[in-house]
Formats: sequence, structure tokens, C-alpha cells
Amino acid sequence: MTMLCDPETLFYEFPHLNLDSLPSLRLQLRPRPSEDTFLMHRTLRRWEV
Repeated sequence: MTMLCDPETLFYEFPHLNLDSLPSLRLQLRPRPSEDTFLMHRTLRRWEV
């Protein structure tokens, strides 16, 4: 069996930013073309079958 990596040499990433330092996120509505909505509806109907 071939070892692709040595577990002792693996590094772990830690976040450098706290959640407190991030600005609050704002939700922005984006208009969607009506044909996209109908396409999504048709696709969901196909998945149900």
C-alpha cells in the first residue's frame, strides 16, 4: 500500500478573523427573469416524477 502523505506532516488551517470583526451581511434581492422561474419549476416537476 502506498502512502500519499505522511499524517505527521499535515498542517491544519485556523481562521485569522473573528466573527465579531466581520461586518453584518445584508441581503439584497436581485430580479430574476420570469423564464428562469418557469425553467426551475419545470425542472422540479421532472425530478418529482
